[in-house]
Amino acid sequence: MDIAFLMDGSGSIDGGDFTRMKAFIGEVMRRFRGADAQFSLTQFSHTVQDHFDFAAFRKVPEPWRLLDGVRQLSSSTRTATGIRHVLRRVFRPGRGARPHARRVLVVVTDGEKFDDPLGYPEVIAEADAMAVTRYAIGVGDAFENPRALRELQVIASSPAHDHLFRVDNFSALAGIQSQLQQKIFAIEGTHPSNSSSFQLEMAQAGMSAALSPAGPVLGAVGAFDWSGGAFVYSGGGATPEFLNGSAPGPGTPGAHLEEARDAYLGYAAAPLSLGSTWGLALGAPRWGHLGQVTVLEKGHTWSELGRVTGTQVGSYFGASLLALEPCPGEPRPGEQPRPGEQPHPGEQPRPRPGEPRPGEPRVRLLVGAPLFYGGGSGGRVHLCEIHGQVPRLRCPLSLRGSPGHPLGRFGASLAQLPQVGGARCAQVAVGAPLEDEGRGAVYLFQSTPAGIDAHGAQRVAGSRFPSQPHFFGQSLSGGRDLSGDHLPDLAVGARGQVLLLRSPPLLRVRLRVTFDPAVIPARECPEGAELREPLGVAGVCFRVSKETADGLGAVSASLWFRAELDPGRARVRADFGAENAKNGTLRMGEGQRCLSLDIFYRGCPQDTLTPLSLRVTLGGRGDPLEAAGGLRPQLGPGSDTAVTATLPFEHDCGADNACQDRLELQLNLSGPGVLLVGEGEALELTVTVTNEGESSFGPGHPCGTRPRSASGRCRCYSPAVPFAATRSPPRGGAGARSATCSPRCSGPGRR
Repeated sequence: MDIAFLMDGSGSIDGGDFTRMKAFIGEVMRRFRGADAQFSLTQFSHTVQDHFDFAAFRKVPEPWRLLDGVRQLSSSTRTATGIRHVLRRVFRPGRGARPHARRVLVVVTDGEKFDDPLGYPEVIAEADAMAVTRYAIGVGDAFENPRALRELQVIASSPAHDHLFRVDNFSALAGIQSQLQQKIFAIEGTHPSNSSSFQLEMAQAGMSAALSPAGPVLGAVGAFDWSGGAFVYSGGGATPEFLNGSAPGPGTPGAHLEEARDAYLGYAAAPLSLGSTWGLALGAPRWGHLGQVTVLEKGHTWSELGRVTGTQVGSYFGASLLALEPCPGEPRPGEQPRPGEQPHPGEQPRPRPGEPRPGEPRVRLLVGAPLFYGGGSGGRVHLCEIHGQVPRLRCPLSLRGSPGHPLGRFGASLAQLPQVGGARCAQVAVGAPLEDEGRGAVYLFQSTPAGIDAHGAQRVAGSRFPSQPHFFGQSLSGGRDLSGDHLPDLAVGARGQVLLLRSPPLLRVRLRVTFDPAVIPARECPEGAELREPLGVAGVCFRVSKETADGLGAVSASLWFRAELDPGRARVRADFGAENAKNGTLRMGEGQRCLSLDIFYRGCPQDTLTPLSLRVTLGGRGDPLEAAGGLRPQLGPGSDTAVTATLPFEHDCGADNACQDRLELQLNLSGPGVLLVGEGEALELTVTVTNEGESSFGPGHPCGTRPRSASGRCRCYSPAVPFAATRSPPRGGAGARSATCSPRCSGPGRR
């Protein structure tokens, strides 16, 4: 509203009463602080004087101090002239008046007009044509005169009894401050049927709050008949800028859009970095019963960058918002190349400041829909992005809580924790206050350069805490060190209490595996031999260091490991004496500690082409820190949780380590020469393979795959033979028949 005060400065008012009138005007201005109202002040007597207009009012942090310099004119009473001056000279855009704002004129006088060449009929008709609502305040006993009272009734809008005040003296003005305030608020209910009944009177500013580069942002869900909006403060006490969804353009209150009624815009607010400028995401969880998120970009004026609507009725899409920060080293939108860095030949030109790189999301936003229902879990958090200049948000990924909580309200709150230690990207906390039958839970997800990892989330249940909170995770605030250990903490709101989750110190554990000897020597393996000789020693070294720069001093850790030889092979070639797997534990502080594991042959290795493998998996946790109340360090993301090392077999392949074989094959048949089907005599086939070159890998023969020289004998019986019997047909039949058998090897084996 634009409210113009027109005060009587005639000589019939003494100095003390004039001061009381100024105090009354100043108090009314204070009562409208925080509402979308601006004031002007004009004094009339024998002349008309403007003390401040709407534009000047907006520039002053405490505008009631503008009254300090107002001096009384002390002459005649030209009331009608003063009214026309305000209509023509004050309610103008050049003086700060807003074209779509409600216009209100408050006239304070102590009697009839005097020495005024203008009459009321033409002035009042002009005021009605401009839709100016007029309040008349008569002070003193002059209005006991019926003619003076009728003049006051003419000044006031119709019906006069709703727009006229009478007080006996200027001291009594304080008694009508609340009445005047309520009546001015009430005029918002006189809007046409297609507009809002209220603008900012029910705004509920502060329903959501965020800090933008310009200053605080307060969501006002009740503005414009609960269509909502947000106040953006720019600092210095200046009048905040109001953004709403019921205006023709963002930031300009105007005609109400029916689709935005009861949308609750501003229920959540999140500032966004857009390179050379910034933006603001506003959630409207009741928009069209589906919910909607609008992203606005700050320039000389506000412009819409994109919007997205929910997919399920009643899901409260947009109830929580979080701008996902890029990972360290990840280019931000519009980031300039480093000094001296030039595009490679054929590469796309660098974007100008404020523009995204090709294929790079310009906006990456998490949107909560805590009332989403389906899939056994209640609530969703959607990752939404704007790519390039296309004004549309896409939501390619959604997060959900654990199954079994269909009414858990996952996504009721969101917060971001900065990266800790070796983690490249930040963590995202998601509240689910109604999981576990109202006890609540908080989930921690790891963000990535591509967005967010939807798997492997850590779940912190409220039931684990001694205070047994209810609605744990209703609100979240993260990123600050509240415990003084130089690590970010997460404050979690519950009913009647706030719990502080501390970030644990992170340990980095490195694994190193060595072998002695570094190669398994080549050796003869006689047929039927079962080797149980030592093969070598594996050295497993653990190095522990702190990954976080905290103030908690030295740490120690309990580690457990599992070492496994030839994991995944059906036939292992070595073991630790009995089994091919070995478990162990150790406790150590920062530094290095090594263990030796003896390795033995298990039988005669059939496969010497593939190296022997040793896989070591690791787990562990830090020991409690007394100085931190029992806080335990944890293994950081930079730790080695699994390492596989290989031990090759020696290959006689010369100096160039490239094997060149020379294979010869000989076949000899022995026996009766004729194999009769149905008879018991055997036909023996002797296969001899000779290798005069370097080691050979892969050729198939009855006695192995890596021969220097080997021979095998195949003894075949009726009715199944391995080779076609072609020397003579079987008895009682014609033609040749074939059969198969498994050859049995004899000879010197392989080397």
